[in-house]
Amino acid sequence: MISQRVQAAAVVLFVLVIAGVVVVLLSRAEREAPAAQSPSAEPGEVPGSAEGPVGRLVIAAGEGDLVLRFRTGSCAAPGGPNLEISENQGRTFHDLRVPQVGEGTGVGLSSPAIQAIVAVTATSPAKLTVTGADEKCDVHHYTTDDGGQTWTQEKRAVEEWYIDPLSGGVVSPTGLTDTRCKKIGVLAPLSDTVATVFCAGGSVRRTGDGGALWTEVGQLEDVAGAVFTSPRKGFAEVSEPACDSRIQATVDGGATWVAKGCILSDQLLPGFAGTGKRLVAGGPSGTRISTDDGKTWEPPTMK
Repeated sequence: MISQRVQAAAVVLFVLVIAGVVVVLLSRAEREAPAAQSPSAEPGEVPGSAEGPVGRLVIAAGEGDLVLRFRTGSCAAPGGPNLEISENQGRTFHDLRVPQVGEGTGVGLSSPAIQAIVAVTATSPAKLTVTGADEKCDVHHYTTDDGGQTWTQEKRAVEEWYIDPLSGGVVSPTGLTDTRCKKIGVLAPLSDTVATVFCAGGSVRRTGDGGALWTEVGQLEDVAGAVFTSPRKGFAEVSEPACDSRIQATVDGGATWVAKGCILSDQLLPGFAGTGKRLVAGGPSGTRISTDDGKTWEPPTMK
């Protein structure tokens, strides 16, 4: 009887030892297995997803205290754009309905949503214009007079500057133009004829004839956003070792740049815009405002 018990105990002990070895080997395999790689994304971008908005995050300054924030969407990736508006300089935002595509009989709630947004302007919380791409990636204007509850697809041609959501090239008021950039980083239009592009490689290029001829005027690397408030005066947000969100300013049309204020030293705010009265930088968590040409930055004031 004792011998049988000893044999049984030995068997149990053997099984436990084998199980322990298996657990150790599995644990080691988990630790040593290579981590799954996520798709890479540029600053301000999110990878494609069928469940949420995709594309670059963009900030646009509207009239008065209006600030617009949107994900651009994509003609190539699922997920679509989204659109938000703030009436208090970006302290708080609320969602707006993304425009639907007209199909010849008008726009309804059952119409498909646009695939991408290339620009948004707002003269009031109720009156907005979205420039966006339909299911064929053709770009149209969509307007609303009721804060996005209903949208009208405009029949007029799009005659503004924008980055094409399919090719990534620059479109001028007269059509596609060759900037001589291998890849466009940021587009900063000023008028129908004057625009500046910041190439991904650091070249600053400019046109004064609507895109027929582009000339390299300067150099500025790691530009996240830029705006020109006059032909010679402009501002750009760049990422630097000492400041993740640094403002650089030019007074000679982009030929030379001088460092101004640091918005946030440890975070790159992917959206940047401005008017002659204020500059706005922002991301998913909020915005910062400057009223002194980028020297100092503060959160939006309580109103």
